[in-house]
Amino acid sequence: MLIGLMVMPGYDHMPYLPFPPTWRVYTPVAKLAHRLESYAEALELNVRTSSLVVNAMQDGDLWNVRISRGDGCERTITVKHIVFAIGFGLEESALPMYPGMVIIE
Repeated sequence: MLIGLMVMPGYDHMPYLPFPPTWRVYTPVAKLAHRLESYAEALELNVRTSSLVVNAMQDGDLWNVRISRGDGCERTITVKHIVFAIGFGLEESALPMYPGMVIIE
């Protein structure tokens, strides 16, 4: 059984390394996984999968983020930016609120 994921190259773009124009709309999952791993490696992104953000506190321009990994270990990291990749296709988004947050509509 081949699982195909719908990826619309004109809409689901990857900054700096866009999908090639010949990219299939229904892409085999292994091919898309390889593309995402290659993208993270090429841009030297520090990606943590199978992780749960337990707590995120802003401290000036930085964030102190406590992460629980799939194996149960926890660690705290300090970063400038956080990207929550929770998937897509939800009817309603869940936007976490924090003090001083500015919402742009």
